Amino acid sequence: MNNAVDEFFTVHAPCKAAVQVLKKLMTVLKCLLKDLFKGEIGSFRAAGIGVPRLFVSVHIIMFIRQIILIDLLLLSGEDWQSAFNPVSQQMIKTVVRAQMNVLTLHIADEYFFPWSPDTPFLYDLTVGTTQGEEEQFDTVHSYFALRKWSCAPDAHGIMRFCLNGKPILLNGLLDQGYWPEGLYTPPSDAAVERELSEVKALGYNLLRKHAKIEPQRWYYHCDRLGLVVWQDMVNGGSKYNLWFVTYLTNVLQPLMRCLPDKAALWGLLSRGSESSREEYRRELEDTVQALRCHPCVGCWVPFNEGWGQFDAAGAVQAIRTLDDTRLVDEASGWYDQGGGDVCSIHNYFYPLHVKPGSRTVALSEYGGIAWPMPGHEAPGKTYGYGTAKSRADLTARCKKLQLGTVLPQLKKGLSALVYTQLTDVEDEVNGLFTYDRAEIKPDANAVRSVNAALAAEFAKVTR
Repeated sequence: MNNAVDEFFTVHAPCKAAVQVLKKLMTVLKCLLKDLFKGEIGSFRAAGIGVPRLFVSVHIIMFIRQIILIDLLLLSGEDWQSAFNPVSQQMIKTVVRAQMNVLTLHIADEYFFPWSPDTPFLYDLTVGTTQGEEEQFDTVHSYFALRKWSCAPDAHGIMRFCLNGKPILLNGLLDQGYWPEGLYTPPSDAAVERELSEVKALGYNLLRKHAKIEPQRWYYHCDRLGLVVWQDMVNGGSKYNLWFVTYLTNVLQPLMRCLPDKAALWGLLSRGSESSREEYRRELEDTVQALRCHPCVGCWVPFNEGWGQFDAAGAVQAIRTLDDTRLVDEASGWYDQGGGDVCSIHNYFYPLHVKPGSRTVALSEYGGIAWPMPGHEAPGKTYGYGTAKSRADLTARCKKLQLGTVLPQLKKGLSALVYTQLTDVEDEVNGLFTYDRAEIKPDANAVRSVNAALAAEFAKVTR
């Protein structure tokens, strides 16, 4: 990969399952490389570590999953370039740089396959040490992907979300992740995989994970299936003042939407105590640290509709410091402070009007048409933003909303859609799927057709 490409793309490799192993590896690697560059091995002996060997191998997963891209062996006291497997040397010229516990691999252009929803290409990764006898070998297997998020003007000067330098329409669903069997706990890995596969098959490429952190396996399936994730932070705070953050804001849009989140208002936004604010900062850092390894995560959402919001600009800066490779939706819905990458709109009750600006426009919540499907109702309320009478009525309403209201706004700058929501939950029956995941409520063929029409229109207006 040439230098321009090196600067353009970022590697993300999830290895959380072997964090302790990797920490040991990085300690050994730092010492090893230090000695290699100095021509010494004394520090290893002084530390009682011995003289280890460290290897990194990367495999390209092509359709036949057979091609070895890199087979790199670093040996103390030897020229590491000479340790390349001769076959691998012919395929790729690789440079390894160790700096601040980061191992950088430079991949040749012919073996460069960027990740996207259409082509969710993952590279296999194996990292290990060898020391002494075979039983002391220590190896961890993982994967990584190459991709870049940005915001840039399209051919008409309108800001768009871009993946790998090309405009992309992010079309997805709000996902709260409730399950009747375990509330916030999925019943099985197979159930998660099945649900995500069905979402992808319907023509969606985005899930906004709403105020919840999922198990790592959930993000793994999004990585391999090609589903982009917009990750909300868990909001927390004290009891919410619904009259202020929900009812008043909805009635007085757009005036309240731009209300500044100054310290005098933090109490009204349920974040009046310093201990609560400090807890949020810790959780924000933990969330980014835990999930930034996953290629599927494309955007961080620090606040939603003012729930527990405070110092939104500071939250954006904290995220940028931890991870500057992804988009940030500063304040989803309202109490927008003008920061981040996204002009984030929630619209359920008013005519939709999109205006292009310095940030890319996302309709990050809309729709939410309820239909309590007989035999599959969630327990509790039957709440939604409008109620359909049947499958046919729900399908017609969704089609009219998507093609009659949303599609014309694509030309004006709308670049991301998040329909409310993936499934029915405890107190809302406005999901695309029933709470038990047994049925899709609108006609599936109609959903696929509408999503294809939205994608075609976006491609047309951004050319």
